[in-house]
Amino acid sequence: MKVVQYRGGMLTFSLPESWQEEQYADGGAAFFEGDERSGTLNLRLTTVQRDDAAVQESSLREIVTTGTTPGDPPCERLPNGNYLQRYERSQTSGGELLHLTFWNVANAVPPRTVRYAVFGFAVPAQKAGSPPHEQTVRMLDERIRGVMFTTLTPEEIRAMATSTRRPWWRFW
Repeated sequence: MKVVQYRGGMLTFSLPESWQEEQYADGGAAFFEGDERSGTLNLRLTTVQRDDAAVQESSLREIVTTGTTPGDPPCERLPNGNYLQRYERSQTSGGELLHLTFWNVANAVPPRTVRYAVFGFAVPAQKAGSPPHEQTVRMLDERIRGVMFTTLTPEEIRAMATSTRRPWWRFW
């Protein structure tokens, strides 16, 4: 397994060495093995700051269940402190029916910050439920459950980025 440090370590997880990564211009990323028709794992990361109060467990549950519908399994609190919501959907894209498995993962960075990652694994609908698909989803479920978010606050990240910039007059 290789360690993926997404967006400079804001989110860390592992995937098989053979998986490739493609960055999107909007900050998201795609991960896949071989060609994209065998399945693509898309990832988006959002940082939310609450203005009114400290982050509560109910806030994390509310954020992590975004996109769910009645009948989806309940969210889980994982041993690493993350909250996880997994669910499945079908969707048409470019005239092709896709099967998607989503993992929403959230964690608090006290006192007012929430990190929220959405992983979505998409395959052509006819491949859903096949042994290779099921094996890949089991592997991704295990990897995503082990996701680690940075514990740095947005202010600390900004301060680090500012302190590492060289003055315009330093050429080395």
